[in-house]
Amino acid sequence: MRDILTVTLNPALDLATKVAEVSANVKLRCEPARLDPGGGGINVSRAVQILGGASRSFVVLGGHNGEHMAKLMTEAGLDLLVHPGRGETRSSLSVIDKRTGEQYRFMLPGPEWMPLDITAVSASITATAMPGGLAVLSGSIPPGVPDSARPQPTDQRAGRRCGGRYLRPRTAHHVPRHRPRTACPAHEPRRSG
Repeated sequence: MRDILTVTLNPALDLATKVAEVSANVKLRCEPARLDPGGGGINVSRAVQILGGASRSFVVLGGHNGEHMAKLMTEAGLDLLVHPGRGETRSSLSVIDKRTGEQYRFMLPGPEWMPLDITAVSASITATAMPGGLAVLSGSIPPGVPDSARPQPTDQRAGRRCGGRYLRPRTAHHVPRHRPRTACPAHEPRRSG
């Protein structure tokens, strides 16, 4: 089976809860919270696992949230590859209003990346990718990563993601047998041939 490497650059420790009703200017008593590791690549790895497959999850993690996410991912049986991240891994909060059924989602931005972070993560992803495998970059891009450094797919048949302001196909990349390549923020993938 082809190796699948999922990549999550800006993961979040997701906190989810419910309240009877969302109202302004009052304390809202929540139900017990659920904590989950979140991020596009992590979700892809979970889906692969549910479908009976295996993948490796490359995740940039930092601080206490990062440690907790690593523990949750390991407990879930995901094959975790951690790249140490700058600062604290971000959090997110999801609250469901039980009266209306509407969900309110609050997403924090995550640590800002510097050019050196982009270079280090790119090198780490490239070293981790297996020849002939598939690398899937999914989820939000960290603050500080310029548009010019965002990856472009080399094999658009492999998958698509349309989200945010980046509507180009950009989810999955085929890693040619002769040379490892990945979706990474520091380099535009070279065309094979």
